[in-house]
Amino acid sequence: LSARRCGRARAWAGCACVLGLACAAVTLLVVTMILVAVAVSRIETLRRVTADPPSPPVPIPVPIPDSCPSVCQQAGLGGDRGACTFGRECIFGRGWCREASHALPGLPVHGTCKNNNCGGPIANTRASQLCGSPNVPSLDILSLLKGVLDIPKTIKHSLPTAAAINVNIARRLAALGLQDLTVQVDDDFMDGFSVQFAKIDATWLVGCWPPQRYGLVSGALQLPRGKVRITAGILDLEVELLGFELGFEELRASIECHEDFAVRGIGTGAGDGTLDSSKISVKGKVSIDCGRGLPSWGPTCHLMPLVTSLVQQHVIERLPLLLAQSLTSTPWPLGLGTKCPAILRNTFVPLGYARDSCCEAAFAVDKSGSLIGGQFNGAPAGFPGNVSGVECAQSSPGIWTARCDTVPGGYMQPGAGSCREADTPVKTLNLAAYTKPWNTVILPVLGLGVSALRLLVAAALLLV
Repeated sequence: LSARRCGRARAWAGCACVLGLACAAVTLLVVTMILVAVAVSRIETLRRVTADPPSPPVPIPVPIPDSCPSVCQQAGLGGDRGACTFGRECIFGRGWCREASHALPGLPVHGTCKNNNCGGPIANTRASQLCGSPNVPSLDILSLLKGVLDIPKTIKHSLPTAAAINVNIARRLAALGLQDLTVQVDDDFMDGFSVQFAKIDATWLVGCWPPQRYGLVSGALQLPRGKVRITAGILDLEVELLGFELGFEELRASIECHEDFAVRGIGTGAGDGTLDSSKISVKGKVSIDCGRGLPSWGPTCHLMPLVTSLVQQHVIERLPLLLAQSLTSTPWPLGLGTKCPAILRNTFVPLGYARDSCCEAAFAVDKSGSLIGGQFNGAPAGFPGNVSGVECAQSSPGIWTARCDTVPGGYMQPGAGSCREADTPVKTLNLAAYTKPWNTVILPVLGLGVSALRLLVAAALLLV
C-alpha cells in the first residue's frame, strides 16, 4: 500500500513538474511575442520619425482639352485686337496664332482653341531642350577602364582582409552602442569575393533642371563560399553562403552636389525610372547553423535546418523584391561623406512667364512637345515623382520666375536670374535611432525566446 502511494506521489510530482515547465514556457513565449510586436512597432515609428515626411502627391497633369499650343503665348499684346491673348477665341497654324476673326490670309489653318490655359513660358521652349530629354548622351566608362587596367583584379587587390573588415565592423557597432552584438566574416568570405562588370556608363548634364548626373551599372557580386558569424546575447549563429551571386542590370545611381556628394536615388535604366526588382537576381544557397557558443545537442541547434529552409524560401528567393522595396523607401538624398567641389554644382536660369499662376502651373506640353505649363510643379520631365510647392516671384517688370529656394534639389539664388545648388549639409542614414530598441527590447526578447524553447523541450522530455 505504501509503495502504491509512493508511486502515485511520484507520478503526481512528475505531472506537476511537466505542467509547471510547460506553463512557464507558454508564458515566456507569449511575453516574447508581445515584446516582438512592441519592438517592430517602435522601430517602424522611429523609421518614420527619422525619415523626411514625403511631399503631398500631385496628380500627373493630363492634356487640357482644346488647349492652345505654345505659339499662342502672346502675353503683353492685349492692345492688339488680333493677338491671341488670354481669354480669347483663337485660330492657329504652323508657326502662327491669331484671334479667331483675324486669321492670316493664305496660310493653312490647323485648328481653333480657347486661350484659357497657361500657354507656357514667354520664350517658346520644347521639352526636348530641357534636362529631362530621354536622349541625353552617356560615356562608356567600362571601355575606357578596360584599356588601362584589369578591373576585377584591381578591385580584388583593393579589398581589405577579413581581419580588417572585422575590426571595422566591431568599431562601428561599438560607436552605435549596440550591446552584445558581434558580426565577423571568415577568410573564405573575402578571398572568394569578386565583382564582375558588364556595363559602366556615366551621364553628366548640368546647366539646366533637373540635372542628369548618374551612373548605369550592370554586373554581379560573386561569393563562391564564405561564413558570417553573428552573436547576439545568448544566440550564436554561423551563416554560410554557398555559390552566392547578386546580379544587377541597368542599376542607376543619381548624384547631387551640395556640401558633400549625395545619392539622390536608385533606379533602373537611363532617366528617372523607378527601381525594377526584375533587374535584380540572386543565386546560391544559405545555410544557418549554431556557432561555437551553443551546444550542438541543444534545442536551438536542432531547429536550424527548419530556419535554413525558411530563410532560403522566404528571404533569399524574395531578396530582389525586398532590396527594391528597401531602396525605394529609403529617405533620399543621403550624403556620401565626400566633399563636392563648388565648380561641379549645377547652375541654371529658370524660365520666364507672363503670369505667376502660369509659372506655378503644372508641367504640360502641347502636341508638338512645346511647354504650355509651368516648369517645375506637377510631373516635370526627367524628375522622379511629382513636385509641389514651387513658388514664383516677379524677377523683372512683367516677368515671373521660380524662387530658387522652392525648387527641388536644394537651390539658392547667387545672383539675379539664376539658381545654383546650395552649399548645405546633406543628411546621412541615421542608424543610431535603432540602438535603443535593440538594447531595451530586441536583445531581451532573444533571451526570452531561447529560454522558452529550452523549457518546452524539457517538458517534452519529461513526458516521454
